[in-house]
Amino acid sequence: MNQKRGQITLFVILGIIALLMTSISFWFYEQRMTVQQRNIPDDIQQVVTFVENCLQEYGTRAVRILGQQGGYIQLPRKIDQNPWAYIEKLPDSGIKEPFWYYEGENLYPENLQVMEKQINDYIDTNLHNCIRNFSAFTEQFEIKEIANEQATAINKIKTTTELTNNDVVIKLSYPLQIKNKGVASTTEFSEFIVHVPAKVKKAYELAVQIMDKENQDKFLEEATIDLMVVDKKIPFSDMAFKCGKLSWNLDGVDSISENLKETLFWNMPRIRVKDTNHPPFKAELKEYTKYNKFDDLRTADVIGLLYNNAAVIPSNMPPDIYEYKHLYWDVIPASKKKAYKNGYKDMQVNLNFDRSWPIEINARPSKNRKLLSNSGKGYQKFISFMCINVYHFTYDAAFPIEVNVFDSSAFGGKGFNFKFITPVLIDHNLPDRGSSLKIGFTTRERDEEFCDQLDYSSNPLRLQARDKVDNSVIGTDANFTFACGRFECSLGSATIKNLYMLDNTYLPKNCKPGTIIAEAEGYYKAESVITPTDPMIVKLAPLIPLSLTVSKRESNNIDKDNLPNKDQEITLQLYSEQLDYNWITIVNATNTISDSTRGNIELPAIETSYDISVMLVQPDAFGKKIVVGGYKNENWTVKAGDLLRSNDLFIKVYEKVPFPAAEKDQLLIFTELDKEDIKQKLLPVLR
Repeated sequence: MNQKRGQITLFVILGIIALLMTSISFWFYEQRMTVQQRNIPDDIQQVVTFVENCLQEYGTRAVRILGQQGGYIQLPRKIDQNPWAYIEKLPDSGIKEPFWYYEGENLYPENLQVMEKQINDYIDTNLHNCIRNFSAFTEQFEIKEIANEQATAINKIKTTTELTNNDVVIKLSYPLQIKNKGVASTTEFSEFIVHVPAKVKKAYELAVQIMDKENQDKFLEEATIDLMVVDKKIPFSDMAFKCGKLSWNLDGVDSISENLKETLFWNMPRIRVKDTNHPPFKAELKEYTKYNKFDDLRTADVIGLLYNNAAVIPSNMPPDIYEYKHLYWDVIPASKKKAYKNGYKDMQVNLNFDRSWPIEINARPSKNRKLLSNSGKGYQKFISFMCINVYHFTYDAAFPIEVNVFDSSAFGGKGFNFKFITPVLIDHNLPDRGSSLKIGFTTRERDEEFCDQLDYSSNPLRLQARDKVDNSVIGTDANFTFACGRFECSLGSATIKNLYMLDNTYLPKNCKPGTIIAEAEGYYKAESVITPTDPMIVKLAPLIPLSLTVSKRESNNIDKDNLPNKDQEITLQLYSEQLDYNWITIVNATNTISDSTRGNIELPAIETSYDISVMLVQPDAFGKKIVVGGYKNENWTVKAGDLLRSNDLFIKVYEKVPFPAAEKDQLLIFTELDKEDIKQKLLPVLR
C-alpha cells in the first residue's frame, strides 16, 4: 500500500511540474501575442497601420543595407575613411562591403547590440521622410506629437530593435494624440511594432564563425595555393628538357595574374561549407571516404603505393572528389550546431571573386614583372645550351574574396544577403594572415616623379657598407638604392676611396622611413630600414665561394662513392626562401677536373635553410634524357660559421640500379628520394 502511495505521489509531482511548464510557456506565448495583437481602436487603426507600414519599409531598408555592408549601416571611421578597407562594387552606389579582417585586426561588429543600434539610428534619423507630419491625414484626423521621455531632444521617436533567432523585431516609441474628426473622443497611442522576416542574427553568427575559422586555419590561402599548383599556366618548380628559355609575365594578356583571376572566378564558388544548405555532391559520402587513406600522404608516398600495387586508382572516382577533399570547409564547431534546432541547414554560404577586382601578386625571382627559367646564379648559359630549363618560383599574393551568407526564406522567398570581404594573403607560397593587403613587393620600379620630389627639410644622408662578419668597411664599391613600396630610386655609390656615399644625398619626401638596399660585388645584397644614425651603416654578408664535388651512390650499394658516367649530367638547385637566394648549376664531363667531378657555387655567410634539389640525368637507348637518380632535401640548414671554415661542398647523389628503363621504375625514384634515411645518409657536407 505504501509503495502504491509513493508511486501516486511521484506521478502527482510530475504532473505539477508539467502543468507549471505548460503555464510558463503559455504565459510567454500570451505575452508575445499581447504585443502583436494589441487592442487598437477602430477609429485610429488607419493611422497605426500607416506608421507601422513606414516602420516596416525603413526597417526593411535598414536590414538590407546592414546585410550588404557586413553588419554596418554606418561604417566605422577606420573602414569608411580607408579605401583599402572596403570594396564599392558599384561606383557611387553608397554600398561599401567592408573587409572584416584588415592588417591583423578583426573589423566585424563586436556583437548583436552594435547592429541593433545601427538599425535604431537609421530609423530614428529617416522615418520622418515617410511619415511627413501625417500630411496625408489632415482632412480626416488631427494628430499631435506628445513629448517622449524615451527619445532624444532632437527626435520625438525612439526605436528599439531585437535580432531574434527567426526575424528582426522593431519597436517604435512614438507618443501620438490622435483624433478622428468623425469621433468625439481623442486617443493617445505610442507603441508600434513590426517584424522584418530575415534571420540577421543567424547570418551574422555564421559569418563570424567563417571569419574566425579562416583566421585560424587559413583555409582560403591553402585552397588558393593548391589551385595555383595544379594550374599549368602558373609555374612553380620543374625541370623541363626543352630548348630556349621559358618565360612568363606577371601582368597583361594571358599572364599569371590574369590566369589566377580566372582560376579564382571559377573555383571560389565551388567551395562548400559543411552543415549548411549547399549543393549536394554527386556521389554518396561513402564513395569519398574510401580515399581518406591518401589524405595525409605526400605525392611520393602515393607513387610508392601505386608502384607496389598497395593501392589502385579506380576508374569510377566521383567527378567532384577534388571539391570534396580540397574545397569542403568544416567551419561550424559542434557546440554551435546545437544553438538552433536545425543548425545552419537553412543558410547558404557563397564565396565569390570578381574578375574586375585587383590581385596584388609578385614572384621570386623575377625582373620587370617577368619570370624566366634558369634565373638563379650559376651556369645559366650552359644549362640553356644543354636544352634544360630549371625553375623554382615563390609567390606573394593578396586579393579579396566575398563571403555571402544567404537566408533564402527571408522576405517571402526573395532572400536576405549578409556579405563581407576577407583578404586572402600568401607570402612566399605560404599562408600569412599577418600580412597587409598592401603587400610591399620586392620587385620595384623607378618612377621619375616619385624619385625627384626630395625632402630638403631633413638632414642629408651618409651611407656606409660594412662586412657583416668582421664589421670592416667592405673592400669594394657599394651601390645604394632607396626603396619604398613598389618604387625604388638609385642613390649612388660609396667607393673604396670615399668610404661613404657623398653626404649631400636627400631622400624622396613621399615615403618615410623607407629602406636602403646595398649591393656590392662578392656580397649578398642587404636591405635595412632607414635610421637617423650618421653615418647609416648597412651590413652585407660575404658570398663564400665553394668548389662543388659530386659523387654518386648506387641504390644497391649506397655507402660507396662513384664518379658519374661521362654521359650523365647532374643539375643542382639551391634555394633559400628566407634570403630569396637561388643558385643553379650543372655538372658533367665537361666540368671534370682531375679524378673528381666538380663545379663552383657561392653561398652567403648567413645561417639559413635551403631547399636542395639534385637531378641525375642520363640518355636511354633512344637518346632521350631521363632521370635516373638525384637528391632532395627541403630543409638543409647551413650555419655561417661552417661556411666560413669551408671551401668545398660535397654532394652525394642517389642512382637507381639497374637502369630504370620502365616509366614506373622512374616514378619510384621520387618515392625513394623522399625517404628520410636516404636524406640523412646522403646529407651534403661542407668541408
